[in-house]
Amino acid sequence: MNNAISIACGTDKNYVQHAAVMLCSLFENNKDASFNVYILTEAEENISKAFLDFVDDYGHKVNIIVMHTEEIKKLPLMPGYPHAVYYPMFLPELLPRELEKIIYFDTDIVINGDISELWDIDLGSKPLAAVRDYLVLKSPVQLRQLKNTIKIKEDQYFNSGSLVFNLDLLRNENFTEKCLCWAHKNLNQIMYPDQDIMNAVTAGNWLRLPPKYNASHFLGDADNCFFNIWSQSEILEARKKPVVIHYIGRCKPWHYKCTYEVGKYFKYLEKTPWRDFKYTDKTILTFIKKYFLSYYGTIKYYYSQLCNQFLVDR
Repeated sequence: MNNAISIACGTDKNYVQHAAVMLCSLFENNKDASFNVYILTEAEENISKAFLDFVDDYGHKVNIIVMHTEEIKKLPLMPGYPHAVYYPMFLPELLPRELEKIIYFDTDIVINGDISELWDIDLGSKPLAAVRDYLVLKSPVQLRQLKNTIKIKEDQYFNSGSLVFNLDLLRNENFTEKCLCWAHKNLNQIMYPDQDIMNAVTAGNWLRLPPKYNASHFLGDADNCFFNIWSQSEILEARKKPVVIHYIGRCKPWHYKCTYEVGKYFKYLEKTPWRDFKYTDKTILTFIKKYFLSYYGTIKYYYSQLCNQFLVDR
């Protein structure tokens, strides 16, 4: 495991299935790589023997780090967010000192390709690498939040779902302590828990990654604002061949109404101990909403394809 790629994710008892899917997709699409996986969780019993055996069957090492959550539970949460969203802020202090770099993935992610280039990037003097958060451009409320609370420009704000951490530098800069300090000073003004905090502390000093490393259904929109962020080729690559698919938003693939890349999630779910999963929110109402949204999504998809073709032909 000396040449292993180090991966971290955080989970609670409700997200273990989704953590397994994320890791399964990672292993299946990177079969020539060795991984050293760090799972952050509130209690060791959250990580079942079935989960550990599943990772072991792939021949990779898994390390369970039990979080002491007294400090975390003092921090604010938006509805629908677990306390596990704060775990990446603690990675520099919790991981072994000899570990210089790690890739962090949220558990609402499917890996769709080779991540060796992501692992091999040179962080230089940057504390972390990330993909710019493009949804901020669609939210006047969040734009005000950036200006008044986080105090950065819109092009300096990253999405925290997929990150590469420069652990040595973050330790030297007391990153975890700074995150907690900023959070406590701004308890009532945080919108997106860990994301706002880490953006405020790094203050725009981070390495920009192409959108293929944190792609969501929003990138399928034929929205001109994206062309002000990335090149046409980067956007097309993120749409057609994303390396990291991130199910951003409240509708996830384990929700019946979700239509974005659902097949990818269930493809890997079938290879985990949770293959017998059944929807708990499938009703007549959600059926109608799903297929109405699917019809609307199909129109948007073909419109987007026409726009993509237009870009290619230019």
